[in-house]
Amino acid sequence: MKQEDLFRIWDRFEKSDCSEFEFESDGARVVLKRMPVSADREKSGSTVSADFPEGKASLPESVPHKNENANSSSVVKAPFAGTFYRSPGTGEEPFVSVGSTVRKGDTLGIIEAMKLMNEIVSPCSGKVKQILVDDETLVEYEQELIVIEE
Repeated sequence: MKQEDLFRIWDRFEKSDCSEFEFESDGARVVLKRMPVSADREKSGSTVSADFPEGKASLPESVPHKNENANSSSVVKAPFAGTFYRSPGTGEEPFVSVGSTVRKGDTLGIIEAMKLMNEIVSPCSGKVKQILVDDETLVEYEQELIVIEE
């Protein structure tokens, strides 16, 4: 399977309403699954898992993602994988909510990785437009967390 074919299939899956798509090609098994929809997110993301025989094919390192908010907004991404927390502790108010005004350097959340709590800070001043992940969610490296309208 050529990389271009995989990108074409990925693009069609992203535009469809399918929750899961599985196929085999040249001995490679590919499964596309849509992640559960969070309360703050209009459209869910997708994940890819694949079982390729060694030396047969490989997945691209990253799938291109169009950021519709690039012109007037900043997207805060996870600097590493871990558990994202929206508040400093259980039962406490979240650091930010949709509509909150933030300044550059304000704490937006915490990512726990390897038993260390790491503050995620705002890269700019503005208003929180979207929160893309729920509290206590496992996040991946460079996963989009929060959209700030500048």
